Amino acid sequence: MIAAESDQLSGRSNLQACEQDYLYIIDGKTAGLFACSCRAGATVGGCNVATVTATANFGRHMGLAFQLIDDIIDLAPDTNDTGKTRYTNLSTGLLTYPLLLARQRDSQGFDVLAANGFADAVEVSAWLVANKALEDTRAEAARQIAIGVQALPPVRHSAAKATLIELARAFSERLR
Repeated sequence: MIAAESDQLSGRSNLQACEQDYLYIIDGKTAGLFACSCRAGATVGGCNVATVTATANFGRHMGLAFQLIDDIIDLAPDTNDTGKTRYTNLSTGLLTYPLLLARQRDSQGFDVLAANGFADAVEVSAWLVANKALEDTRAEAARQIAIGVQALPPVRHSAAKATLIELARAFSERLR
Protein backbone atom coordinates (compact mmCIF):
# COMPACT_ATOMS: atom_id res chain seq x y z
CA MET A 1 0.00 0.00 0.00
CA ILE A 2 2.84 2.35 0.81
CA ALA A 3 4.52 1.67 -2.55
CA ALA A 4 1.28 2.40 -4.42
CA GLU A 5 0.72 5.60 -2.43
CA SER A 6 4.29 6.66 -3.18
CA ASP A 7 3.77 5.96 -6.89
CA GLN A 8 0.56 7.98 -6.83
CA LEU A 9 2.25 10.93 -5.16
CA SER A 10 5.19 10.87 -7.55
CA GLY A 11 2.81 10.59 -10.51
CA ARG A 12 0.80 13.73 -9.75
CA SER A 13 0.46 15.97 -12.78
CA ASN A 14 1.86 13.21 -15.00
CA LEU A 15 -0.22 13.74 -18.13
CA GLN A 16 1.31 10.60 -19.65
CA ALA A 17 -0.20 8.30 -17.00
CA CYS A 18 -2.20 5.43 -18.43
CA GLU A 19 -5.00 3.17 -17.31
CA GLN A 20 -2.49 0.48 -16.32
CA ASP A 21 -0.71 2.95 -13.99
CA TYR A 22 -4.02 3.95 -12.44
CA LEU A 23 -5.17 0.35 -11.91
CA TYR A 24 -1.81 -0.59 -10.38
CA ILE A 25 -2.16 2.24 -7.87
CA ILE A 26 -5.75 1.58 -6.84
CA ASP A 27 -5.08 -2.15 -6.70
CA GLY A 28 -2.19 -1.49 -4.35
CA LYS A 29 -4.00 1.07 -2.23
CA THR A 30 -7.77 0.83 -1.92
CA ALA A 31 -8.25 -2.68 -3.29
CA GLY A 32 -5.28 -3.91 -1.26
CA LEU A 33 -6.72 -2.47 1.94
CA PHE A 34 -10.15 -4.01 1.32
CA ALA A 35 -8.64 -7.39 0.37
CA CYS A 36 -6.35 -7.42 3.40
CA SER A 37 -9.22 -6.49 5.72
CA CYS A 38 -11.45 -9.25 4.37
CA ARG A 39 -8.60 -11.77 4.44
CA ALA A 40 -7.79 -10.84 8.04
CA GLY A 41 -11.41 -11.14 9.15
CA ALA A 42 -11.76 -14.58 7.60
CA THR A 43 -8.40 -15.72 8.98
CA VAL A 44 -9.14 -14.52 12.51
CA GLY A 45 -12.57 -16.14 12.19
CA GLY A 46 -10.89 -19.50 11.65
CA CYS A 47 -12.12 -19.94 8.08
CA ASN A 48 -10.64 -22.45 5.67
CA VAL A 49 -8.27 -21.45 2.88
CA ALA A 50 -11.03 -21.36 0.23
CA THR A 51 -13.08 -18.95 2.32
CA VAL A 52 -10.09 -16.75 3.14
CA THR A 53 -9.22 -16.57 -0.57
CA ALA A 54 -12.84 -15.89 -1.57
CA THR A 55 -13.26 -13.08 0.94
CA ALA A 56 -9.93 -11.54 -0.10
CA ASN A 57 -11.04 -11.63 -3.75
CA PHE A 58 -14.36 -10.09 -2.77
CA GLY A 59 -12.54 -7.34 -0.87
CA ARG A 60 -10.21 -6.63 -3.77
CA HIS A 61 -13.07 -6.10 -6.19
CA MET A 62 -15.03 -4.05 -3.68
CA GLY A 63 -11.95 -1.88 -3.21
CA LEU A 64 -11.64 -1.35 -6.95
CA ALA A 65 -15.34 -0.47 -7.14
CA PHE A 66 -15.07 1.85 -4.15
CA GLN A 67 -12.25 3.80 -5.77
CA LEU A 68 -14.06 4.04 -9.11
CA ILE A 69 -17.17 5.32 -7.34
CA ASP A 70 -15.04 7.82 -5.44
CA ASP A 71 -13.61 9.04 -8.76
CA ILE A 72 -17.13 9.55 -10.11
CA ILE A 73 -18.20 11.47 -7.01
CA ASP A 74 -15.14 13.71 -7.37
CA LEU A 75 -15.93 14.66 -10.97
CA ALA A 76 -19.62 14.20 -11.74
CA PRO A 77 -21.66 17.36 -12.21
CA ASP A 78 -24.77 15.73 -10.75
CA THR A 79 -23.31 14.18 -7.61
CA ASN A 80 -25.42 14.66 -4.51
CA ASP A 81 -23.89 16.12 -1.39
CA THR A 82 -21.63 13.37 -0.08
CA GLY A 83 -19.55 15.39 2.34
CA LYS A 84 -16.59 15.02 0.02
CA THR A 85 -14.89 18.08 -1.41
CA ARG A 86 -15.36 17.81 -5.16
CA TYR A 87 -12.60 18.09 -7.76
CA THR A 88 -9.93 17.20 -5.19
CA ASN A 89 -8.22 14.67 -7.45
CA LEU A 90 -8.32 17.07 -10.35
CA SER A 91 -6.91 19.96 -8.34
CA THR A 92 -4.04 17.80 -7.08
CA GLY A 93 -3.11 16.56 -10.55
CA LEU A 94 -4.38 12.99 -10.32
CA LEU A 95 -5.59 11.44 -13.52
CA THR A 96 -8.36 9.14 -12.44
CA TYR A 97 -10.19 6.46 -14.42
CA PRO A 98 -12.86 8.76 -15.91
CA LEU A 99 -10.21 11.20 -17.13
CA LEU A 100 -8.15 8.40 -18.63
CA LEU A 101 -11.19 6.97 -20.44
CA ALA A 102 -12.15 10.36 -21.83
CA ARG A 103 -8.56 11.05 -22.90
CA GLN A 104 -8.59 7.80 -24.93
CA ARG A 105 -11.75 9.00 -26.68
CA ASP A 106 -10.87 12.67 -27.14
CA SER A 107 -7.17 13.38 -26.79
CA GLN A 108 -7.51 16.84 -28.34
CA GLY A 109 -10.15 17.84 -25.79
CA PHE A 110 -7.91 16.49 -23.06
CA ASP A 111 -4.97 18.53 -24.33
CA VAL A 112 -7.04 21.73 -24.33
CA LEU A 113 -8.26 21.12 -20.76
CA ALA A 114 -4.75 20.15 -19.61
CA ALA A 115 -3.26 23.29 -21.16
CA ASN A 116 -5.59 25.29 -18.89
CA GLY A 117 -4.51 23.19 -15.91
CA PHE A 118 -8.00 21.67 -15.70
CA ALA A 119 -8.93 25.01 -14.12
CA ASP A 120 -12.58 24.95 -15.15
CA ALA A 121 -14.00 21.96 -13.29
CA VAL A 122 -17.46 22.46 -14.78
CA GLU A 123 -15.98 22.29 -18.27
CA VAL A 124 -14.06 19.14 -17.34
CA SER A 125 -17.25 17.54 -15.99
CA ALA A 126 -19.13 18.41 -19.19
CA TRP A 127 -16.29 16.93 -21.27
CA LEU A 128 -16.41 13.74 -19.20
CA VAL A 129 -20.17 13.45 -19.66
CA ALA A 130 -19.91 14.10 -23.42
CA ASN A 131 -17.32 11.31 -23.72
CA LYS A 132 -19.41 8.92 -21.61
CA ALA A 133 -16.46 8.51 -19.27
CA LEU A 134 -18.51 8.82 -16.08
CA GLU A 135 -21.15 6.44 -17.44
CA ASP A 136 -18.53 3.87 -18.39
CA THR A 137 -16.75 4.27 -15.05
CA ARG A 138 -20.10 3.48 -13.37
CA ALA A 139 -20.36 0.39 -15.56
CA GLU A 140 -16.84 -0.71 -14.61
CA ALA A 141 -17.61 -0.20 -10.91
CA ALA A 142 -20.78 -2.28 -11.29
CA ARG A 143 -18.73 -4.97 -13.05
CA GLN A 144 -16.22 -5.02 -10.19
CA ILE A 145 -19.05 -5.35 -7.66
CA ALA A 146 -20.50 -8.28 -9.62
CA ILE A 147 -17.10 -10.01 -9.80
CA GLY A 148 -16.72 -9.54 -6.06
CA VAL A 149 -20.08 -11.13 -5.34
CA GLN A 150 -19.26 -13.98 -7.74
CA ALA A 151 -16.20 -14.74 -5.60
CA LEU A 152 -18.36 -15.55 -2.56
CA PRO A 153 -19.82 -19.04 -3.24
CA PRO A 154 -17.08 -20.79 -1.19
CA VAL A 155 -18.15 -18.74 1.84
CA ARG A 156 -20.75 -20.62 3.85
CA HIS A 157 -24.10 -18.93 4.42
CA SER A 158 -23.81 -16.89 7.59
CA ALA A 159 -24.40 -13.45 9.02
CA ALA A 160 -20.90 -12.49 7.85
CA LYS A 161 -21.65 -13.51 4.26
CA ALA A 162 -24.96 -11.64 4.39
CA THR A 163 -23.04 -8.56 5.54
CA LEU A 164 -20.63 -8.85 2.61
CA ILE A 165 -23.53 -9.11 0.18
CA GLU A 166 -25.19 -6.12 1.84
CA LEU A 167 -21.94 -4.18 1.40
CA ALA A 168 -22.03 -4.97 -2.31
CA ARG A 169 -25.64 -3.74 -2.48
CA ALA A 170 -24.68 -0.53 -0.68
CA PHE A 171 -21.88 0.06 -3.17
CA SER A 172 -24.34 -0.50 -6.01
CA GLU A 173 -26.63 2.10 -4.46
CA ARG A 174 -23.78 4.64 -4.50
CA LEU A 175 -23.67 4.21 -8.29
CA ARG A 176 -27.15 5.68 -8.71
